[in-house]
Amino acid sequence: KSLCYQLPPLVTRKTAIVVSPLVSLMHDQVMFLQSKGIAACALSSMGVAPGALTKLTSGQLSVVFVTPEGLPNRLGQLGALHKAHGVCLVAVDEAHCVSEWGHDFRPDYRNIANLRQHLPGVPFLAVTATATDQVCTEVCTNLQLVDPIVTKLTFDRPNLFYSAKPQSSAQPEILALCREHQQRKESMLIYCLTIKDVESMTEELQRGGIEACKYHGSLPEMARQISHKSFKNDRVYIVVATVAFGMGIDKPNIRTVVHMGCPKSMEQYYQESGRAGRDGLQSQCIMYGTANTQMLDFYCRDIASPVHRQIITEKMLAMKSYSGLPIGSCRRQYLLAYFGEDSPAHCGACDNCTSKASTRDFTEEAILLLGVVKATGGRMGLNKPIDILKGSKSAAVQQFTHLQLFGKGGERSKVWWKALGNALLQGSRFLKEVQQQMSDGKTYVATALGSEAEAVLNGRKRVVLPVPTEVQQEEAEHARLQKLKREAEHQRDVGGPKGLALYDQLKELRRQMAETLGGSTAPHMIFDDPTLQRITRARPTSVESLILLDGVTESAARLYGDHFLPAIAQYCKDQDLPVDTHICLAPARSSAGPASAP
Repeated sequence: KSLCYQLPPLVTRKTAIVVSPLVSLMHDQVMFLQSKGIAACALSSMGVAPGALTKLTSGQLSVVFVTPEGLPNRLGQLGALHKAHGVCLVAVDEAHCVSEWGHDFRPDYRNIANLRQHLPGVPFLAVTATATDQVCTEVCTNLQLVDPIVTKLTFDRPNLFYSAKPQSSAQPEILALCREHQQRKESMLIYCLTIKDVESMTEELQRGGIEACKYHGSLPEMARQISHKSFKNDRVYIVVATVAFGMGIDKPNIRTVVHMGCPKSMEQYYQESGRAGRDGLQSQCIMYGTANTQMLDFYCRDIASPVHRQIITEKMLAMKSYSGLPIGSCRRQYLLAYFGEDSPAHCGACDNCTSKASTRDFTEEAILLLGVVKATGGRMGLNKPIDILKGSKSAAVQQFTHLQLFGKGGERSKVWWKALGNALLQGSRFLKEVQQQMSDGKTYVATALGSEAEAVLNGRKRVVLPVPTEVQQEEAEHARLQKLKREAEHQRDVGGPKGLALYDQLKELRRQMAETLGGSTAPHMIFDDPTLQRITRARPTSVESLILLDGVTESAARLYGDHFLPAIAQYCKDQDLPVDTHICLAPARSSAGPASAP
């Protein structure tokens, strides 16, 4: 979403004003933009960089960041900038802070619309990764966005595996996870509810031989900066933090996010768990514990407004429901439904969808099968309704292709649907077998609606059944294959064990280079993890072949190639590995212009 306000000033050659909630977030973005050769500054309480105000008034800056609290003191400067040189855009980042229904409500965000008086004709942009429809409506109202263009992407993060566990199992599991991540040099973020919990968890990990750093609001500013930079630059792989380590943590290769305790809202959980796997690689989000009355009191302790307390209570109850979902109820489906998005009832990538259960809610699947039986008049056996659900191409069911349910169950196997159908036949409550007579007088057994089927189809009854053995076996096999896929992905993506060793060597080289370049460059700014994996697989021998790899710019290849290429060549020589294997190459660039984006 940052690109939405970073790109317009480069095209228009005018300045973009970005209202951002956190000073640390602003300075990280300024550092990133400057590393790309883009002029930017932050007008914050921590001061302004030397010469920045001169560049601001002369229109030499592409992006200017300011906090909502500091905005009133900058109205005159920004108005003068617009008159003299032009402002192309006002962007409100983390726009959910405008809304009282947003999980990070900030009263000063309500005053941003005053900027319109000083910047007439300048378009406003609001961006957020965590907003329900209700929040979006309030944001539009408060920012005076008249008939705005609203663009929504999916909330689904298919590379994230969600799970929730009892608090009692947290300590030994987290210690084991930290050891695994530290050994593999992969980043892990642990959220705790209180500062006391952060201190206790950090001490316990350090006693267990884990090199972990901590981050919370009571630490001195310098200590917070050291923890942030150590984690960002891969000097430390484990950080334990409160919500103070929240918005603006731009580290793409966090592999695991753990919550010790239940966050206060689904929005907060989605945002914090979403720190994992931003580079698109497989990652996991684990929550220990559930919501209770004491936690509600904790989150409402400083809230005087009855309306605001009600909002927090409702959000907490939604979070409690998420943490307490029974086995068989998909966590991903619940999370996406909270944000108004439909999704399958079984994602295959959360603990509930990959765990065995003695009983399960099969209502959604049952509605599909019962619906087909009803639509076909209950005149068939069980096999034909299943073929219709699966969208079979057999001649026997082609007359039913007009049905809305045709093909809606294609993601399940016929064995799975047959097992469910047989379970629905038990007791004749949902399905029943009846005798039907053909035109020649012969009879056959058909499957018809049972006594409680209409109640299910009308939404008045749920279908909770013992999980059939065939369903357990099929889903267990799917879960096993998915687990193997996740476990093997790391090695497969870098070309097996030898590739994994080279990948680890290049990661360490990347970290050392970032250290040499100083605190302004994080390792992922050199090459992010997916790009480094492509380099490991291709094993280029020249700058020219390095440039051909997807994700490697020409400037990066020429700047960093002299460091990476000799290391790759030496390793391949020692291990007798082929080079220039040209795996995962980008499309060749035409002379007419840059290659198309993937």
